[in-house]
Amino acid sequence: MTEELPTPSGGSAASATLDLGAILGGPFRDPRALPKFLGGCLAVIGILFFGLGLLALLGFSFQTAQRARAGEEHPMPEWSDIGSLLGDGLRVLGVALGYFLAPLALTIVAAVLSVIPVLGGLADFVLGPVTLLLGLLAVILLPVALAQMVASNEIGSAFRIQENLRLIQAHLGTYVVFLLIVILIEILEAASFALCGIGIIPGLFWSQAAFGIGLGQSARTMGI
Repeated sequence: MTEELPTPSGGSAASATLDLGAILGGPFRDPRALPKFLGGCLAVIGILFFGLGLLALLGFSFQTAQRARAGEEHPMPEWSDIGSLLGDGLRVLGVALGYFLAPLALTIVAAVLSVIPVLGGLADFVLGPVTLLLGLLAVILLPVALAQMVASNEIGSAFRIQENLRLIQAHLGTYVVFLLIVILIEILEAASFALCGIGIIPGLFWSQAAFGIGLGQSARTMGI
């Protein structure tokens, strides 16, 4: 059954812009920030013990992006429908694995060949740069692929490579800014570990929520 997608409201996509304050601070401005953060922290802990916590976090980020794209002021979803979050998280993980499949495969091949004295050095020389390039391309293309899935709610849209490349080309400035914001989110997430170590738990949840808000804003701004 196809879920009915929220439609963007509050102005045209062309008038929308990336709001750094809303992306970074949005998770804290939610009137129900405390219970949502508590649920997110449990999901982070669940990564270590059950693994399903990762899917829940990915699904939470995905649904946050859908609501941010629709222009909702507080886009973070509730944790009540955990089945829906896990299902969306599984789809996000599938897309990510699809984009990183080639570099992962080459990494495994290089590791196998490294045990052979003659072929080990050659594998590093040839496969190393190719693996790095494919990994970099995956990192660049994955956000627009997820934005496509956020808009269509269909996993197949994430793999329309030519269409995704055209979107990046048409909105290069916005896309570069979003990638820089993602880097900033990753830096702040890493910095959260400095808070006696335990700060990484809410920090990981915040980074997923902030990424979701930024992804939704980017999809809206790019007219996806």
